[in-house]
Amino acid sequence: LKAWKIDDWNNVVVRVEGGKYPKITTKLNGVVVGVFDAATSDVDQYDREEVAKLLGEKGSIAVQVHGGGSYPAGKKCRWRNIKIREL
Repeated sequence: LKAWKIDDWNNVVVRVEGGKYPKITTKLNGVVVGVFDAATSDVDQYDREEVAKLLGEKGSIAVQVHGGGSYPAGKKCRWRNIKIREL
């Protein structure tokens, strides 16, 4: 939460590398806040083969916010200037 700017625009960069089992790195305002490597993940109940079969190597892009209990009451999330480029 320290990287998050409340009541201001935030800059998020998501880098997805790989095909069948991608590595996803997320930066919020220049701070790495998440790295998920599908090839090596040992998260409970994560089945990389099922996910790869379901999603394929190419597909859609979606954005969302998981507010949870720490998300400020009454706040909204909006997106602007979304840019996508192939690596």
